[in-house]
Amino acid sequence: MFRNAIAAAGRVLQTVAGITVSITRGAQTTSNVVAIPGRTQFTVEDSEGQRSRRHVRDFLIDAADYQIGGTATEPASGDEITETFPDGTTRTFEVTPIVPGDHAWRWSDEAATRYRIHTIEITAPE
Repeated sequence: MFRNAIAAAGRVLQTVAGITVSITRGAQTTSNVVAIPGRTQFTVEDSEGQRSRRHVRDFLIDAADYQIGGTATEPASGDEITETFPDGTTRTFEVTPIVPGDHAWRWSDEAATRYRIHTIEITAPE
């Protein structure tokens, strides 16, 4: 029952806050994927002990919708997620781990149905 409630809330969130993106890996692109934009904040410490807060742009995407070549697959470092705005401008983000050597995504729900994918912008806003 709880899982059903979480799934229903996720569908509402997609409807209210969802945006349309495309996912590219190499020469293959999957378009019209619904994603929920998010953000992860973290603290980094440099070699001198100075700390600073940073953030990455996250995209929450249903696991079944993250497809490459028509097959559902896990996000991989280097994948690109492109957001197209109503005025036609685009912003492209590269899937990347927050900590080098770590995964570039994590599950966003207990049922493991939606990825929280960490990215950094690789193109400036047009």
